Amino acid sequence: MISPLVRTPGGMLAVVVLSLSLVRAYPLAAQQPTLPQQASALAPYRAPALALVQPAAGSAVTADKPVVVFRFAQGELTDPLDAASFAVTVDGVDRTALFQVAASETWGPLVPPPPGDAAGPLAPGLHQVSARICSSRGACGTVTTPVTVLPAPAAAAAPSGPQSASPVSKKKRLLHALVAAGKTLITP
Repeated sequence: MISPLVRTPGGMLAVVVLSLSLVRAYPLAAQQPTLPQQASALAPYRAPALALVQPAAGSAVTADKPVVVFRFAQGELTDPLDAASFAVTVDGVDRTALFQVAASETWGPLVPPPPGDAAGPLAPGLHQVSARICSSRGACGTVTTPVTVLPAPAAAAAPSGPQSASPVSKKKRLLHALVAAGKTLITP
C-alpha cells in the first residue's frame, strides 16, 4: 500500500492511497477444490410398500368366497399415500370398485358376488392379481402375484329319512339322549 502526499491544482494537500496486490497465476482447476460428483437428477421418492397378505403365500381362496387383503405403508415420511389411487386387476380386468380401502389395508372379492358378474364365479385355478397404490407425489408401489382359487365346497347332500329332521329336532334328540344317559347312570 502506498500513500503519497500530493498537491492539488488549488494548492491543497491530498492523500492518495494506492493499493497493489500481488496475484499469482494458478491454473483454474487448481484454485477450486474438487467437489464430489453430484447426480444430475434428484433421487426419486421411495415408493410405498404394498403386499398381498391374505391369502398367505402358498394358501388359496375358495371360488365361493374369493376375498383377498392387501396391506400398504408409505415409502417416505413426508409423502403421504393417496388412497384414491389404489387399483386392482384380476386377469387384466379392473376390480377396484369391489375393494374397500382403510388407513393401511384394503380388502375385497376378486369377482362381484352373483349375479353381479356376467362371467359367473371365478374358475378354479391360478389367477393373476395386480395391485398399485401411489403417494401424493406420484411414487407408486405395485405387486403382481398369482392367487390360487379352489372349487367351492360341495353343498352337503341333504340326508334322507330320520336324519333329515330340522336342526331344532336334532337338538331335542340330543337332549333326550343326554337325559336317557343320565338316567342310566343314576338308576342302579
